[in-house]
Amino acid sequence: MRTAAISLPGIERANFHLARYYLLLQPGKGQLGVIGDDLLSQFTVQLTDSTAFLSAETCRPEALMARGLTPVAQTGFFSSKPSKGAAGLPNVPVIFLRLGDVRVWAQIDTGYEDFVYSHSIDINQALFDRLVGSGVKLDRINGIDIWTCEGREHRPVYRIDGRPMTIENESGKEILTTEDFHLVVKSANACGGIADLAEPAAQLGASFLGLFGNVIFDPKNTTVWLGP
Repeated sequence: MRTAAISLPGIERANFHLARYYLLLQPGKGQLGVIGDDLLSQFTVQLTDSTAFLSAETCRPEALMARGLTPVAQTGFFSSKPSKGAAGLPNVPVIFLRLGDVRVWAQIDTGYEDFVYSHSIDINQALFDRLVGSGVKLDRINGIDIWTCEGREHRPVYRIDGRPMTIENESGKEILTTEDFHLVVKSANACGGIADLAEPAAQLGASFLGLFGNVIFDPKNTTVWLGP
């Protein structure tokens, strides 16, 4: 761990954890690193299919709504003040998924490369059991090797045929629906995250950003915006 100067809006220095990243998709000169949620929660970030914007300022909700973006309130989850979060929940941006009769929150993980199975959704054992118990038929199609803090893990991959998934905001407003997704069961390990939770939880791969089209993380207003 090293502390060094950094050129992010409103942040002059940060801690750097030196690591080697095994990623298939990287910029031409390679990837410099991953921005953790401790930094992400301190400024506003807009991601489109080709550009990233960072700002120390917050967004004007009325302007974003006029452009057709939908707000997803982050109450209990993502905030510039982690103390506002609910006990036991991560300080990360989330949206909400509906599969049949099952509704669950899902982390938006911009650093989770899901190149092999596009629109991958990690689910914990509690969510897997909830889906099976609700009558959803999960068809195992393959497995995939994932690199974690503990090394390589092999995880099963499932599809749900003929049943779309709906992405919603916190109040249940539909944002989009898709049948193009994969479910990856994430077993508990020493790395923490959703796999350690007793309640159902999910985690979206980075390819969902392309499905959303336009994403704005505004932690100071505890809101994530998804655009047309």
